[in-house]
Amino acid sequence: DLAWDKGDELIGEQPAVVIGGETVIPVSPEIVLADNSQEFLIVTAVVAEEIADGLAFRVGFQDGGVSSNLGGVGTAVVADDGDRVVIDVVADRLEFAVQPSGSESGEKLEAQPVVEALDEFGNLDLDFVEKVTLMSASPGALSGNAMVADKGVATFVDVAYVAMVDHEALDLEADDDPAVGSDIPAQPADPLTCDVVADRLEFALQPEPLKTFSDELLDFIADPVVEARGIGDVLDVDFVDEVTLTAFGPGSATYANNRVNAVGGVAVFAEMSLTYTASGAVDESFALQADDTPAGKEEDLSVSLVSSQIACSVLNTDGTL
Repeated sequence: DLAWDKGDELIGEQPAVVIGGETVIPVSPEIVLADNSQEFLIVTAVVAEEIADGLAFRVGFQDGGVSSNLGGVGTAVVADDGDRVVIDVVADRLEFAVQPSGSESGEKLEAQPVVEALDEFGNLDLDFVEKVTLMSASPGALSGNAMVADKGVATFVDVAYVAMVDHEALDLEADDDPAVGSDIPAQPADPLTCDVVADRLEFALQPEPLKTFSDELLDFIADPVVEARGIGDVLDVDFVDEVTLTAFGPGSATYANNRVNAVGGVAVFAEMSLTYTASGAVDESFALQADDTPAGKEEDLSVSLVSSQIACSVLNTDGTL
């Protein structure tokens, strides 16, 4: 009969198909027909594993296309576009065509991810137009992590991450919309580490005491501590620049131990002292201001706040009250 089922027997195959031309399929063993009988020959096609989605083909037969001992037999079948076979690629997995990389806290990833919807043979599903979302179990804030696929490809452009700590692990995985079509398993990306880059210096520990006299040595009991911090007020543990403390006020000053190399983002000014000279004969105040070397990775950082104000008293030395 015309139904293709398990009762049918394979009598010939031809792996070398001529697209757009004749393909001859040899038959073995020969078919022997009894008088007044008929035989149905069913031709099937196996599509290659690697193929383009939406590719179509059509099959036709010439009149007398079946060879017999009496000559060619069989009625022609016209290869018509109305009877074409369209190949449909259906995605069952997501793959990163471009892996995300280059994560700096608060900045867009240097390499933005590209996710493709593929079938089991790696063919791109051009009909896949779902929203692809990058998910993360990391504790920071992920943004720009949703993109609608176009012809099976989701190209991200604004993925950024704000870390809670420096060198934080950023684990991303791509997932499709479970409410559309079949739910494709989430696909993890290569692991990332998010780097915090300082954009400012802050006083973590204020100097003590906060009073002195003009032209007298001020030896701090509580040594100032300055930290390099980035977005989210997170410590930049890679910051190792030299940090210098100077007096910020109308007078002038001389210093001892006011230059320190930061360790793990922290500059501790142990045994720092200074002598401040007031600008005039009246009391005034000044503060300490931190500055780093502009040659470091973070370049020249700004000081968000100076230290607490230090009161400087001017002694009356002329005997007049």
